[in-house]
Amino acid sequence: TARALLAHVHRARRPAEGLTAFAAVVRHLLADPVLPAELLPAGWPGTALRDAYARYQREQSGQVRAHGTRT
Repeated sequence: TARALLAHVHRARRPAEGLTAFAAVVRHLLADPVLPAELLPAGWPGTALRDAYARYQREQSGQVRAHGTRT
């Protein structure tokens, strides 16, 4: 579930754990029908999961830029 994935993401300490957690997040998000807010149950964690993934993407992009391109 999305709540379990959020917990897994927050427990990830090593890069490999984060990658594994966010791979599962992506699979979950791809299956999410993205219903309008009025059709979601109270406390639906979809937005929090999308926000967590967006932060992860920004962090990883920053790491790539910080290391530049190596040839």
